[in-house]
Amino acid sequence: LQGIAYDAQKIADDINFAINARKPPAAAEAADAQIKLLDE
Repeated sequence: LQGIAYDAQKIADDINFAINARKPPAAAEAADAQIKLLDE
């Protein structure tokens, strides 16, 4: 079960990375900061 959660997290990270790649740098940084807050 843990492997599935890890895979889901990895997929979510990949999606976020793809989305951020299309954003202006400032927006990507703001999104990154938000993700870091969620991770803590």
